[in-house]
Amino acid sequence: MRSRVGHVLVICLLVGTMAGAGVAFGPATAAGQPALATPGPQQTGTAAPDLTRIGVDVAENGTATWRVEFRFELADNESQTAFEGLRTELQQNPQPYVDRFETRLATTAEAASNATGRPMAIENLTVSVTEEALPTAYGVVTYEFTWTNFAAQSGQQLVVGDAISGLLLESDARLTVRWPESFEATAVDPTPDQRSDNAAVWVGSETTFANDQPRVMLAPTKTGPSYALFGGLGVVVLLAGIGAWWVLIRKPWEDNTTTTDETMVSTDDGGGDDTVDPELLSNEERVLRLLEANGGRMKQQQIVQETGWTDAKTSQVITGMRETGDVEVFRIGRENVVALPEATDV
Repeated sequence: MRSRVGHVLVICLLVGTMAGAGVAFGPATAAGQPALATPGPQQTGTAAPDLTRIGVDVAENGTATWRVEFRFELADNESQTAFEGLRTELQQNPQPYVDRFETRLATTAEAASNATGRPMAIENLTVSVTEEALPTAYGVVTYEFTWTNFAAQSGQQLVVGDAISGLLLESDARLTVRWPESFEATAVDPTPDQRSDNAAVWVGSETTFANDQPRVMLAPTKTGPSYALFGGLGVVVLLAGIGAWWVLIRKPWEDNTTTTDETMVSTDDGGGDDTVDPELLSNEERVLRLLEANGGRMKQQQIVQETGWTDAKTSQVITGMRETGDVEVFRIGRENVVALPEATDV
């Protein structure tokens, strides 16, 4: 039963016609991807979604907030017309979309509950449709909902992933799992394509996770009151010891103090990690260093020029960093601007 949970979720996300709207999320392509059909009786145009983004934010109690995005590139008048029709349908009558998706999610949660032995429920399901232009124009259909007891609790630890074991990620899909800053990941399996302090990202490759994947093992970070108290005392004791040692040895070397200080200044040029070969840095590290060196924000085309990457590669790297919360992207005129989160408040 456990190995089928992920496949049930795939069926839920990718199969079925959206009730009453003439718009389908169904197997419109050989790959079984959902389709955006032009609303109305004629349904003259269809297009498979270009991107699928699944975001799972796990809370300390194991409940997760899900965000599932189906992104359709608005490359021509036909796709734009289809999207505008879908937007109108959703604004006028969103309930059929919510009901159909909620029914399928309930089936998924029931299968996961049977497999894990934990009671689960799908709550607060909403659907929305928006349009984005960063860096490519997309129509985005977004489902958001709460999945109770999604992660297993073992004492103070959390285990994320058993509810979606064997999940299939197609090549146009991306799964992002985030956890609270009060937790740290002690194990992540399989190795994610991208990783930050509180997020892991897997990019689809037409393969299925193994029956016991994906898995993220989480434990509380060592920042509790007792740790802070004893950790602080440890620092005080260490500094006191260093001070006593310095007093004892300083006198014999007083005559050489000036020379020693001058030598230290002359040998420390402040370069630090800036001397690291850029080829030894990850793509994300290179972008972060560029942003830090330019006041926290840069035009995306500046990053293209500085790194020598193609527009496509730069967009892919920045999109991944945006999803893990490392950067934010906004638009000024016709230019995309990439910024560190703290720089957007300046």
